[in-house]
Amino acid sequence: MKSPIFLICSERSGSNLMRVILGSHKNISAPAPPHLMKTFFPLVQTYGNLNDDAHFQSLADDIAVNLKIQYGDWHIEPSGEAFVARAESRSLAGLLDAVYSLESEVRGTPRYFIKDNGVVHWTFEILASFPDAKFLYVVRDPRDAALSWLKSDHHPGGVAHATRIWADEQQKALRAYALLHESDKIQLLHYEDLVSDPEGSIRRMCAFIGEEFDEAMLEFHKTKEAETSARWNTGWKNLVNPMMSSNFGKYRSGLSSRQIRTIEGIARREMQMLGYPFEFAPRRKRGIQWEDIPKAFNALKTFTSLVFSRRTGKEGIGKYVGRIRNLRAIQQERRSTPASVWKSPRALAPQDVESHDESR
Repeated sequence: MKSPIFLICSERSGSNLMRVILGSHKNISAPAPPHLMKTFFPLVQTYGNLNDDAHFQSLADDIAVNLKIQYGDWHIEPSGEAFVARAESRSLAGLLDAVYSLESEVRGTPRYFIKDNGVVHWTFEILASFPDAKFLYVVRDPRDAALSWLKSDHHPGGVAHATRIWADEQQKALRAYALLHESDKIQLLHYEDLVSDPEGSIRRMCAFIGEEFDEAMLEFHKTKEAETSARWNTGWKNLVNPMMSSNFGKYRSGLSSRQIRTIEGIARREMQMLGYPFEFAPRRKRGIQWEDIPKAFNALKTFTSLVFSRRTGKEGIGKYVGRIRNLRAIQQERRSTPASVWKSPRALAPQDVESHDESR
């Protein structure tokens, strides 16, 4: 089995579009996501020592149950016994590989692609378990992602909730990207580039994962996988349509100015790092915030302790203060002016922040 491909992508950001595109390649299977990593990575320690036959079988059986109740169409009949027999290591990774390898064999492909909402939280654990893995990191403008979130029947909460999740996941994804991109383990792709230049984006993606470009990937919407997925989940209904080349920037008419400001306020740093231009200039923060008071009180307690403990003197306190100031200065600078790790999406032109209608 060739190296597996994992997707790092927030919800409502094109993750299932990527799945059916990759699954259209003759060498890659990309079944519907049962979210095995999201489910079992946080639980694996509760199964005990997996070298114990009973413990390992218990984990395999639970994975099989999970597969039987997921969305989409898997070709294998989930079986804990079959997964144990196929696993090459007594580990969660061994079982995951067994599950996807068996599915790939049934579909007649030498390679598999995993779309799982948990990948972004477990990137380095995955890399430790699958050292030859490749990661495709797809990101979408948080304002369009939030608008899609609002329209979805499966995603509760407003734009602030959606954006906090997006920003947290981008921080994790960007950390992985910064550490791994020079090792050719990860490729960053903007959703906006994918829909505006599908062939160019897909060709670059194929070159990264080491596969020849397959014309069928541009016809993803005609596949049985797209049809089945659209039938299973209303949120995936657009998978049976051709690539929507103008499917970005819709937040300008779909969200209010207040909602856009909220999103840009929460995700400003991540948007800047990912090259997304802002609609509005940042609002100035008020002077003293309530949350600053307990921090100041704790700092006073620390200094008092240092003075009366006689463990340090004036010089020691000076070094302590200098170190804290230096660390805070570095943190403040990086938070206020983070470097952009990738060019701005070609489809998104920076806007004049003074030209927008505040009454929207």
